[in-house]
Amino acid sequence: MLPETPARSKKLTRQLTRYLAEATPELLESLTGLLGSVDKSYEEYEDKIKFTIRSLEVSSSELNESNRSLEKLNLTINTILDSLGQGLLFFDKDGICSPVYSEACLSLLENSPGDKAVADILHLFGQQREDFEMWLAVVFEGTGALPFSDLKSLAPQSLTNSKDQYIELDYRPLYFNDEMTGILLIATDKSAERDAAKSIEKTRNEAKKIESVAKRRNEFWRFLYNLEAFLSHLDPQSEREEVMRGLHTYKGLSQVFGLSELAALLHQAESKADTAPLDQETIREIEGEMNHAATLGTDLFGPDFLQGGRVRTFEYAKLDQLKKLISENVPQDELMTFFNREILAVPICEGFDIFRSEIMRISETQGKPAPHIVCVNGEQVIILKDYEIFFDGLVHLARNIVDHGIENPSQRRNKGKSDAGNIEILCETFAQDGKPFYRITISDDGRGFDIAKLRLRLLEHNPASADFSDQQVIDCVFDPDLSTAAHVTALSGRGVGMNAVRSATEELGGTVIAQPSPKGGAQFIFTLPCRL
Repeated sequence: MLPETPARSKKLTRQLTRYLAEATPELLESLTGLLGSVDKSYEEYEDKIKFTIRSLEVSSSELNESNRSLEKLNLTINTILDSLGQGLLFFDKDGICSPVYSEACLSLLENSPGDKAVADILHLFGQQREDFEMWLAVVFEGTGALPFSDLKSLAPQSLTNSKDQYIELDYRPLYFNDEMTGILLIATDKSAERDAAKSIEKTRNEAKKIESVAKRRNEFWRFLYNLEAFLSHLDPQSEREEVMRGLHTYKGLSQVFGLSELAALLHQAESKADTAPLDQETIREIEGEMNHAATLGTDLFGPDFLQGGRVRTFEYAKLDQLKKLISENVPQDELMTFFNREILAVPICEGFDIFRSEIMRISETQGKPAPHIVCVNGEQVIILKDYEIFFDGLVHLARNIVDHGIENPSQRRNKGKSDAGNIEILCETFAQDGKPFYRITISDDGRGFDIAKLRLRLLEHNPASADFSDQQVIDCVFDPDLSTAAHVTALSGRGVGMNAVRSATEELGGTVIAQPSPKGGAQFIFTLPCRL
């Protein structure tokens, strides 16, 4: 009798049935050891499979949980980023944006940044784009002497979108293993701050305008009166140079009184008059803004401001003295001398009020310290009414001194000068051929006349100027259309201002000389007949 066949696993039984179905019991008995080993291997293999399956199930569960946690975290981060209201995007060294960005980019930058060039998102073209691409190369190279915090100021700092939102731009470097791999761009809507700043600036300018007019009642009245007369005499036959001088002077005076809208119209009129006679529509626009400015005078000084003309205040003692002279029947010449000197005349330093105001205004506009202005012998008297066009014309000289003459503080320090410029007004009287004259010398300690630059500009118009002496070149600063400014601005660039200064001086029978100042800057010497 054969021994009992050992129990076999189902898997092994299936395999024996498939491949050894015809085997005799004796054969199978002889393979008992081998078959037992195979069966044991099957058992161990199944255990491993079961363990692996259990491990996979656990890993899959953990992975799914991790994915759910990551998804929740991403959702939380996106919610936080979007709640900030800032446009956030990332770009690499090639300037290509990542597909990851905050939703605010769609409204602030009005574009979906994903996989696009950041230069396109920021609307950079031409030279701006070239500069930005060069900036990218520098910051990612990482070999520069300047840190990223300094270099980022060279990238675009703001933009205004189609909805007139003012978007401020900031940049943060992204590092991996101490190597910069990208840049985070932060776009923030600063429209509210911009609008608030504009509102504050508008209020401040309005206050300055009111203060300027209130302090200069007579000058403001004269400005309106003369501008109206100037506009009423304009016609297609008006001499171009006269029109340009007038527009330039009244533009400067408009800015002295804070009338920015009127100044802008006069600046536009200058551009038109430079090539053709002014049309009536342009003149009417200027007149309309001038009438609007006149309401400021009536609001401040009363409804009879325009009709009342100039006003003066006098010491009662002087009026009483005048009354006494009249009652004593003094000679008319003596009476008129007293009337002119004691009633009409004022210290000559008062005539430079607009000149000083324009010096201060332009200095503030250009971010330069206010120059120190000294008036020597300013107590000498003058009848201002007789010299109005001269003192009004000095507004152009004030602009030239600050814009072209006085350097910025760093340049002045490099030359061993004080940060603020210095301007001296020297007033003298002298007699020539038995007639009295005023001599007014205005000097500054700025950079002086750039003879080489002036000579180059002269050569463009007059080849014969190549043989001019330095003084002859300086004399040409009064020529119409000569300017060393690179571009025409609301401040300078047409070469009209100094021509207007000379024209006003000569209209009064005077002369003007420009020359280097002993203090190293420029000096202008005016000679005017004394009419006291």
